[in-house]
Amino acid sequence: MPKILVVDDSHDVRHLLSEKLLASGHVVVACETASEALKELEANVFDLSIMDIQLPDMSGLEVISKLLSIPLNSKLPVIVISGLTSRENIVKALNLGVHSFLAKPFSFNVLSEKIENILNPYKSRQGAFDPVIIKIFLEATMHVFHSFASLPLTPGKPYLKSDKVAMNEISAVIGLASPAVKGSMAVNMDRDILVKVLQKLFGTNSGLVIDHDAIKDVCGEMANQILGRAKQQFLRETAMSFEITVPTVVVGKDHILNYKSTSSILVIPFKFDKQNIFVEFCLELNDRAREPFTRENLIVAVEEGELLLF
Repeated sequence: MPKILVVDDSHDVRHLLSEKLLASGHVVVACETASEALKELEANVFDLSIMDIQLPDMSGLEVISKLLSIPLNSKLPVIVISGLTSRENIVKALNLGVHSFLAKPFSFNVLSEKIENILNPYKSRQGAFDPVIIKIFLEATMHVFHSFASLPLTPGKPYLKSDKVAMNEISAVIGLASPAVKGSMAVNMDRDILVKVLQKLFGTNSGLVIDHDAIKDVCGEMANQILGRAKQQFLRETAMSFEITVPTVVVGKDHILNYKSTSSILVIPFKFDKQNIFVEFCLELNDRAREPFTRENLIVAVEEGELLLF
């Protein structure tokens, strides 16, 4: 049975979580302080930890940092539960490699689903990075930037990341769903790129006011153009039809991308001049027979300006 470490200074929280987790078939060790938790981590192997960050003797974030140096639990998945939901705390937690950050109060059903996704990754259908799917989206991205705004992009080598902190100032996030996969795609750019797009579209002497709303609108429109072209290609090449949501545009340094999935995030970097654009995919398979995606089975080649995935 999976062994879960619960760390929270509230007796009521520890009791409630322990009771529900035990009823779900888990072995539970509950600690009130950071020092108690570190002793348990040094003596026992756990499958998962649920940790508050407001502890009486040490920050939970410090505990998470320390546990990474403990050989027995150096790869322990951690779910943070806290009422301290500032951007700073969330970013710090995610940068430490925390799996999820839940704001108190939260539904136990939400926590239970996240635990299930961590402990049973095959069941949660992680990693739907099918080469055909990704290639269609990448071709659409390059085509739209070139034809829509005359900005030719140079693709780089894709890689995986686990945190959901945006690498650019502005992101358009789009939910995707089909009989085969579900998840999200994001197009991430800085303001300078979007200003160039607007200037290419309307001319530098058009009198257009390039303000906050104009920047958000053109970011969302670029994402819509990419998805519109990709949807046509899916129907033509794979007979697959995607349900696509309206893009959500998020602005701000180090903002968090709301991917409703526990899958790893595939990042494809593009470059225009010296500016970086990142397209990200966080997808899950609806077909449980497929294996999860790993770094080892991502093979990439960049050839004559085109990105080929095998």
